[in-house]
Amino acid sequence: GRQLEIGYLDNFLVIPGLLGLTILVGLLSGIYPALYMSKLSSVDSLGHKGIKQTKGLFRNILVLFQFSITIFLIAVTILVKKQMDLLTENSLGFSKEEVILVKNIDFMHNLESYKEELRARPDVIQVSASAWVPGDKITNWSFSMEGMDQGFSLNANLTDEGFAETMGLEMVHGRYHSMDFMADTDKIVLNETAAELLEMKDPIGKIIYLWGNRTLPYEVIGVVKDYHWESKEMDIRPHSLMLLGDRFRDPYYLSIRTVDSGFRDIIQDLEKDWEAYVPSCFSFQVSLCPKFAVFHL
Repeated sequence: GRQLEIGYLDNFLVIPGLLGLTILVGLLSGIYPALYMSKLSSVDSLGHKGIKQTKGLFRNILVLFQFSITIFLIAVTILVKKQMDLLTENSLGFSKEEVILVKNIDFMHNLESYKEELRARPDVIQVSASAWVPGDKITNWSFSMEGMDQGFSLNANLTDEGFAETMGLEMVHGRYHSMDFMADTDKIVLNETAAELLEMKDPIGKIIYLWGNRTLPYEVIGVVKDYHWESKEMDIRPHSLMLLGDRFRDPYYLSIRTVDSGFRDIIQDLEKDWEAYVPSCFSFQVSLCPKFAVFHL
């Protein structure tokens, strides 16, 4: 959001330099016509010989070179503008600023208690555990649905109830997983692309079946606005968000949304807490001990 300004008057040499550059360019551009015209007599310059356009290889090369440079500069300008628009105007669909990630939390004991401790800090807004985070690999599972002859696949992330708030996801329809609903383990949230794939005009309440198994029904409780899990160069794929439970693997990431000035203190405390919440390893298992790894999203 900063404004960039060119300080023309900050240095007393800028204005004279620009004037000198203008004069130099004018002189250089006028040398060739002046030298050429000085070789012609007055009669020749006014007659047929003076106005005749001669074609030479050097002139053609110059014209071609100028047009090539012009086309190149125009193309580069358009490309740079598109890239800047992509960076500044097109949102990722989630808010990655002020989010700290801790890896290897599948080795942690009493994870739920630790999340509550972090939420109680004044410099922490929300905490979430998940199997994957944007930019990371993700699993892809097959589903089926009544009225569809063929099955379909969705990228599936496993999260807790705080994931949407921590990542700044925007709900389009319905709601996200919540502790207020104890039966959310058999509920699923889709992104807009997945809802369009399934041609769901009103997706809330629809039932889809994991791996085509009728004993594993999942009710759609919400649709989240599309967000970029992968690079912006790639199309957004059909995506689903499911609640962590006994059926699935333990979470691997802890995502912590902080206030603007909370990074340093939180990271130091996280490293101290790591030893308390990750059990010490036996001497013969040192190579398997998880290392403390924290980074920004």
